Amino acid sequence: MLDTVRRAQALSGVDKVHAVVGGFHLVRPRTEDDARRTAAEFVKLDSTYIIPMHCTGEVFIAEATRLMPSKMFRSYVGTQLVFDAKA
Repeated sequence: MLDTVRRAQALSGVDKVHAVVGGFHLVRPRTEDDARRTAAEFVKLDSTYIIPMHCTGEVFIAEATRLMPSKMFRSYVGTQLVFDAKA
């Protein structure tokens, strides 16, 4: 997921990431250390919101919530996201 975000930044020329939404697939065969390292990299990304889906895995979600409690948002089936254009 981080590679995808970084590539989008490079192609668009836009550095600020408002939200990263999706399944980060940090479950087996990925390790718990992979999930924790990825959460630490998301801190450096400094996006406004991180919105992982269920296939991201609970280890990442717990670590990202610990590291960035004001940026993490859990979504579920039926969740609707509305972003303010001014943010």
